[in-house]
Amino acid sequence: QVQFRSTAAMDKPVLERLKGLPGNDTCVDCGAGQPVWASVSYGTFICFECAGVHRNMGTHLSFVRSLTLDSWKPEQIRRMELGGNAAAKSFFNKNGILSMPVPGRYDTPAAEYYRNRLKALAAGEPEPPAFQGAAPPAAAKAPATQGRGAQESQARRQLVGDSAARVRPDDEAASKEALLETSQKMRSELDRMSGVSSFMDASSSKLTQNHDKYNTFNAKLQSASAAMRALKRKLVSDEQFVFYCYCWFMGCAVFVACHRLGVFWVLRWFSWLPPPPLFFFFFFLFWILF
Repeated sequence: QVQFRSTAAMDKPVLERLKGLPGNDTCVDCGAGQPVWASVSYGTFICFECAGVHRNMGTHLSFVRSLTLDSWKPEQIRRMELGGNAAAKSFFNKNGILSMPVPGRYDTPAAEYYRNRLKALAAGEPEPPAFQGAAPPAAAKAPATQGRGAQESQARRQLVGDSAARVRPDDEAASKEALLETSQKMRSELDRMSGVSSFMDASSSKLTQNHDKYNTFNAKLQSASAAMRALKRKLVSDEQFVFYCYCWFMGCAVFVACHRLGVFWVLRWFSWLPPPPLFFFFFFLFWILF
């Protein structure tokens, strides 16, 4: 036998094993597929709509738990293992209450015997004596000529009229405790989802800031690239100016060297040449222009 903690969510292997019991793939009351709730009192699987009906009946008639949201005790899981939709339907059919409306079906001696038998077996107590097949209460039976809607209305009126007498203080406390536990779990889940939403908002804001920084850096990089291209064009266009400066410098150097060496005074021997400064001027001008 699998050992469970005192109060814990139902393990997935256990849930799969319970779903594999005969008839547990559909709701025991309406036949809807894939039920996600259970009546611990009868060890049956029920759908969401029928779970609301069972809650309205009171925990003394049907104690409802969620298969995925609520925590489960070992004795509750043991009841589910000992029960099952097929076993409950077989017992109800044998004692003539399967065709009754859902609220009235579970307020009969046969239903009371079945849930007490499951409780005793789950607790390891002796099984109660066999059920003698007592007929259901006359008020719970509906005439055969009435339709399903009339039968449910009559059973609902009976349920409302007798609810004050049926609900016991301990059952009401257990119901409130179960509702409080479910509310706390839903609140914690909402808090967790709120935290996830806040984290996603912060991440989105950070990504937006990084995108803005990237755009600013990209704009600066493009501006620097444009400045480099403009500088390169300027340097290429200024090559001629640099060449002219170089020629002027070299001309000045040649002039100073010739003046130091007295070359200009030698050139004056040739009467057809202009004076040395004027000669250098024309020579340098020709050099620059051509």
